[in-house]
Amino acid sequence: MKFIENEDDDIDKYQCKYEEIIGKGGYSKCYKVEKVKERKVYAGKVCSFTTKGVVKNIENEIKIHSELDHKNIIKMEEIIRCKSKIFIIMELAEKGNLIEYLKKEKRIEEGKCIKIMKEIFEGVKYLHDKFIIHRDLKLSNILLSENDDIKICDFGFSANIQYPQQLKNDLVGTPNYIAPEILKAQGHSFPADIWSCGVMFYTLLYGKAPFESQTVKETYINIKNLKYNFPSNISVSSDCKELISNILSLSPSDRPTINHILAHKLFK
Repeated sequence: MKFIENEDDDIDKYQCKYEEIIGKGGYSKCYKVEKVKERKVYAGKVCSFTTKGVVKNIENEIKIHSELDHKNIIKMEEIIRCKSKIFIIMELAEKGNLIEYLKKEKRIEEGKCIKIMKEIFEGVKYLHDKFIIHRDLKLSNILLSENDDIKICDFGFSANIQYPQQLKNDLVGTPNYIAPEILKAQGHSFPADIWSCGVMFYTLLYGKAPFESQTVKETYINIKNLKYNFPSNISVSSDCKELISNILSLSPSDRPTINHILAHKLFK
């Protein structure tokens, strides 16, 4: 990991050539970036300092992400700190994110879905073993490499905990994927990530998020009341439905741990 300090906002001096935009966030844009000397293409995330809160999020993301090294997590290569921006140079996942992939495929065949979820769970296990909660696991934050390898990205909402029983209390996440204990302000930890993985599992298999409704308010009511079903017109094995049902338990203590999930017969 290289950290470079620069007094202005000119990234061209580092021989980085911008290509097309590949993603947008609340305070950032992501581009394909070619490092001319290396003749290699990366993902370049440009983060602008708009408020103190944004700066805190960016610094938190860099602190956590820069220390990660796992085959199912996007690799951070270089940080260039400028006057009013930070440029984060990362490994490029050529095939984009899973939400785009799902839109093309409509739904994912079960065998392929199990492979995808196994790699997601392995990446999440690595995070949890390092006492990191991702807190924004969703299909748009799961990328596909050229070889169809899964890469987890975007650690802006991630948090370190000091011990397994420690709970975080801030409201974070994305409506369709947010765990009920976060909505109810009961404190949250690793099981909130497990819940989000269960939502992704269901969404890939059925082509639609389990609690999705016409409004965010209705979606939150569905989550709090565990209101969802398994459509009968789509064939999914009882093993998949059973695991998803166990993961989508209202009580965090009733959800399987990441180790229990990876030991499930589906992933063997």
